[in-house]
Amino acid sequence: MKIGIDCRMIYHSGIGTYLQNLLREFSYLSISENMENILYGDVDKLKKYNFTIKEFNFPIYSLQEQLFSPLKLKKERLDLIHFPHYNVPLLYSGEIVVTIHDLIHLLFPQYFSFVASRYAHFMLQHVSRKAKKIITDSHSSKRDIIKLLKVSSKKITVIYPGVSRNYRPIKDEFLIEKIKRKYNITQEFILFVGLLKPHKNIINLIKAFFKLRKNNSLLKNKLVIIGKKKGPYYLKVEELIRKLGLEEEVIFLGKVDADDLLMLYNSARVFILPSFYEGFGLPPLEAMACGIPVITANTSSLPEVVGNAAVMVDPYDIEEMAKAMYTVFTDRNLRKQMIDKGFERVKYFSWENAACQTCKVYKEVYKGLGGKND
Repeated sequence: MKIGIDCRMIYHSGIGTYLQNLLREFSYLSISENMENILYGDVDKLKKYNFTIKEFNFPIYSLQEQLFSPLKLKKERLDLIHFPHYNVPLLYSGEIVVTIHDLIHLLFPQYFSFVASRYAHFMLQHVSRKAKKIITDSHSSKRDIIKLLKVSSKKITVIYPGVSRNYRPIKDEFLIEKIKRKYNITQEFILFVGLLKPHKNIINLIKAFFKLRKNNSLLKNKLVIIGKKKGPYYLKVEELIRKLGLEEEVIFLGKVDADDLLMLYNSARVFILPSFYEGFGLPPLEAMACGIPVITANTSSLPEVVGNAAVMVDPYDIEEMAKAMYTVFTDRNLRKQMIDKGFERVKYFSWENAACQTCKVYKEVYKGLGGKND
């Protein structure tokens, strides 16, 4: 099989993680699976991967992507190409597999500009019909795709992302204190990791944290938020923090590198992700893998992801969120149970399994085209 993979978003948040981990696992599977993988993207960014690499620098979401990339891909005579996002060149006549991670643009159009929302709606509708197979990250997202895009369930395969082996417990107290000093964190803290966007529900998280501090004056803790500090939503969050007088209690770290992220997970007392919507949501599993109790929302895919290993809350209920943070922060027996359940839960999610299942999808499409049973 001659398989193309669109890797232009290799260093984007979310989709980049997805691509990097699949490519690493594919490097172990390619021989046994009789696949020739060809990576399309920036050669310099992809040179560490042991596959054939083709320059493919058409900007994502661009007119060039739609008009010129089909001609380049047609010359390659691929058996199929996998696009990890819905920005597929619609004029390409070859066979495609597409990963649709979520339908947030359709479910929460108010979070996006009119142009972005309409573009996503148009592309998702057309791509879902054009693709031979659709991969999605959760059964929750599969239900959304069936309902909103009117796609047959037989066309959709749910493949759970994995948890990187890098996420693990670190017991070295010296390293824990070192990372806290680096970021000037002087007290125990609740941790949030994610994009600073409206669907992540950071406004309600700040309000719940304020209520937690107000109702429990003896509880000395911080809220640490990891995510890029930019955009209008971040400015709204900043304004709320000033209004509530939490400038010294809420710490924004911006984007941190992978090594520091591992240590910050391990340094946290509680992890929280109260999103209104997630197509999957890896950070709760990353926190569990580090032995940190997790609070998350009872919406979209999150109950499917965390199972019974997390405390789930209504993301619209600020009081409930504040109570959950207090309980998980202070209840020693509950914390022990949650940590143990978290370690068991993360065993269900591996990138090796994700890569194997993705290869099976490729083979299904290939055989459907009359390819040999490799």
